[in-house]
Amino acid sequence: MKKKSVIIEIKFSKSAHPLVTIKVEDFHVIELQSFSYIANQSLDISLMPNDLSNAHDFSKKNKGILIQRDKNHVKIMNDPFCTIPLYYFKSKKKVIITTEPYYFSASNESDIDQAGLWETILFGSCLWNRTLFKGLYQFPSACELIVTEERLSLARYWDFNVEEDSSLKNEKNLVEALDSKLTDIFTSLPEKNYLMGISGGLDSRLSAAYLHKTNKAHLVKTFTYCSTKQSLDYQLAKKVCHHYGLQEPSLHILDESSYRSQLAFLPKYTNGQIGIQHSHICSVLEQSYKKSSDTQISNYFSDALFGFDCSGDKNVSMSSDSLTRILNSTDGLSVEVRCDIKADISEIFSSFNPDANYSSLDEYKYVTERNQKFHMNLAFQQSRFMDTCLPYVNSDLLEFMMTVPLHLRKHKKVLDLLFESGAIANFKMADISSRHFIAGNEFANQGINSLIQKFDFKLQNALSALTAKVTQGRMIYPNKYHTESHVNMLHRFSSELSVSCSKLYEAGVFSTDQRDLFNKVPVKSHGVSERFQIISLNQELINLNISR
Repeated sequence: MKKKSVIIEIKFSKSAHPLVTIKVEDFHVIELQSFSYIANQSLDISLMPNDLSNAHDFSKKNKGILIQRDKNHVKIMNDPFCTIPLYYFKSKKKVIITTEPYYFSASNESDIDQAGLWETILFGSCLWNRTLFKGLYQFPSACELIVTEERLSLARYWDFNVEEDSSLKNEKNLVEALDSKLTDIFTSLPEKNYLMGISGGLDSRLSAAYLHKTNKAHLVKTFTYCSTKQSLDYQLAKKVCHHYGLQEPSLHILDESSYRSQLAFLPKYTNGQIGIQHSHICSVLEQSYKKSSDTQISNYFSDALFGFDCSGDKNVSMSSDSLTRILNSTDGLSVEVRCDIKADISEIFSSFNPDANYSSLDEYKYVTERNQKFHMNLAFQQSRFMDTCLPYVNSDLLEFMMTVPLHLRKHKKVLDLLFESGAIANFKMADISSRHFIAGNEFANQGINSLIQKFDFKLQNALSALTAKVTQGRMIYPNKYHTESHVNMLHRFSSELSVSCSKLYEAGVFSTDQRDLFNKVPVKSHGVSERFQIISLNQELINLNISR
């Protein structure tokens, strides 16, 4: 595993300017008189900004960490994607900014932040700048942290609000512009060996199509993972590779070891925010490509760009977001914890402009908060095992896509237009792919075939649930619609779940009812993710030897 880390220490003294010490491993650093820049890739020094008026724009357009030193303060800016996830805290007379959240416990006593813990259980990550521990904070996207001797001040320097571009209502204009941008991005990929995870979904298909179009397909090895060989995703992935001239994907069967191998890793390096149910690519890279010098092509952030969470119709009334709905439907939270979570939700939407080109508060959250805390953090953790490039993490492409009219961005319709236009070689799936599962519409077409598929889908899922329940997860039903068998795996972690619920009860986090509720493996997938989060949170507490 790469020793990939950033540690920035800021110390103030009365007789001198702030002292900034930068320690990095596996990063590039440019040092100027008043600026430092940390990035995954080398950067032309001539591109560095000359003054603060350009610093925000520079941070917005580039992927890395910009540090500006002044007489009485230091400013740290991250990019809109959080490509390098950062945490910050005070330690004695220092302020420390780092990629390593566990570094906090070496310098401070770690008290559980109950609001952060509940946010992770309910939402899959802490909100805004909160973390699992009091005194430890994280950078949201496109933020600037101002550090003075007296205080720390965090705010967004860019609000992500973009107006609709009416010229893109013309589908021909939209397709031509998008095709040009994606062609340029994939053309600019260096000529070297790549590895890419692939499925039958739209995002994999899009990358495969542009690798084919830009004559890069021969450089790419592919892999896919699933719980059984019967997985439809695996069958479709093979068809996609064959159509676009990529090598057939190597198959990695997900078993208990795939989850268990990352139990000490993901909780530690993400402060418990990413559960082991999301560890598959890390597991594949660690177990099968440990000695590879390839670079992973990650398709992360494409969901946010192309409208996965865009409803098409505008509904931006405050408190209509899913975070608030989940919070309001959760019983047993103290008044203090509930107020803290509400405050964090308000911070997420404090910069939101209802007139901006978003269909809902949830879409804004998905673009500005959720993808950064989940997909981008995962990509960073994967880069500890293999160098990773992110073609869809591009500020110009982000701003462009946010100007596309909502009805054309709705549930990735823009990608359908792109494929159907002939700009890239189209591959029409005869069977279902992950495209059909958006917004709960498993099968979009009408007619007898669709009805048969709907019945088959429900039957297969029922048989999967029954098999998992009867065998306590020991047998996995070969359901072609499942890529992952999370219910089965949770059964195999039932002892860890029981211990985790008991520990959180002893810590005063769970009530008796909550302990008993979460200490049950659901029959179906609903509620499984929360329980894996609980296991991962408890593992993080164990990793850091927290005294309860």
